[in-house]
Amino acid sequence: SSKYVFCHTLVMCEALNLTELPKGFIIHHIDGNKKNNDISNLSLMYTGAHAKLHALQRKMMQGAETIQ
Repeated sequence: SSKYVFCHTLVMCEALNLTELPKGFIIHHIDGNKKNNDISNLSLMYTGAHAKLHALQRKMMQGAETIQ
């Protein structure tokens, strides 16, 4: 419904032969670089799983900072 489409959305939809992302899903940039829109760097994830992944990554980074 938006007049704008993100490049990573276009890449993922094209790879999966979709016209739009399924409701409740989001595209995750595996390497964390939002400019790297290569299909090998993109993962289609359920929104809740994506939020949990980032929460876990934040927790791991905080632990790493404590060790240093």
